[in-house]
Amino acid sequence: MVITGNVGKGGKIKATGDVYVLADVEGGAISSGGSIFIFNGVLRRSSLFAEGSIFCNFMERAEATTKRDMW
Repeated sequence: MVITGNVGKGGKIKATGDVYVLADVEGGAISSGGSIFIFNGVLRRSSLFAEGSIFCNFMERAEATTKRDMW
């Protein structure tokens, strides 16, 4: 799944495969059966869960859980 904009406050994404966010996650929640790739940052009480890995440029006041690696 490819998200071209921000995942804002209250936004929820649930996918069985990989999730690509081409912007920021700002207060949203993402759950992925694969990996999560965030091309910018994760901010403001966002929540991430991935069965695979999580990749992002930075995290600030966010919660992330992964069964693999976090970069």
